[in-house]
Amino acid sequence: MDGDTLAVSLDGAEHTVRLIGVDAPETGECLAGRAGERLAELAAGRRLRLETDQELYDPHGRLLAYLWADGALVNEALAAEGLALARAYPPNTARQAALQTAEESARRARLGLWAPGACGAPDGLRLEISEIWWNPPGPDEENLNGEYLVIVNLSGQPADLGGFTLRDESSSNRYRFPPGWTLAAGGRATVHSGSGLDRPGRLYWGSSRSIWNNSGDRAFLLNPSGGIAAEYSYRG
Repeated sequence: MDGDTLAVSLDGAEHTVRLIGVDAPETGECLAGRAGERLAELAAGRRLRLETDQELYDPHGRLLAYLWADGALVNEALAAEGLALARAYPPNTARQAALQTAEESARRARLGLWAPGACGAPDGLRLEISEIWWNPPGPDEENLNGEYLVIVNLSGQPADLGGFTLRDESSSNRYRFPPGWTLAAGGRATVHSGSGLDRPGRLYWGSSRSIWNNSGDRAFLLNPSGGIAAEYSYRG
């Protein structure tokens, strides 16, 4: 069905299975089609086994499972090839350490989503998310501009971030940089979660609620083609 969801027949009934511990690109995003194709390739013609964790179903009624194909863990293979990100869905975390290791291996090898030219020509930019201030003083919803993220341009050239996107681990919160917005070589840009007037080096997400979870989260900076330009994770 996509890179982390498939339909299976169990005892004559069809079930939608959501792979535990990984998050593949959504339809229309960078490498989404390839992730779905690869899941089909890994499963086709092989002896399959589903392994559940603490919860049987997610809130959407999908069966949660690790998928084994001829003894190989498909969830892990997708992460190892850079076609899915490792993402914990507590309390279903029995194999999360292995999935995280697989993602880190893909990142080091610059495979899949981690490749500089994953969904377009490499742009030569070196961008970094250097910090996230996720828990400002006071109630989070009352100090949204005290919550922010900092991006640094490590390149020797200005970076046109127009069309770049910031998102959290859930992908439910997204910020798109204004067209033509440029970060100078060696410059820093602070993106506040709340509202305000954009100016050089300072931008505002415009959210009415907190973006970054106090318990831990991941931030991704995606280029206009959807490839991962920078990533930052933290634990609260």
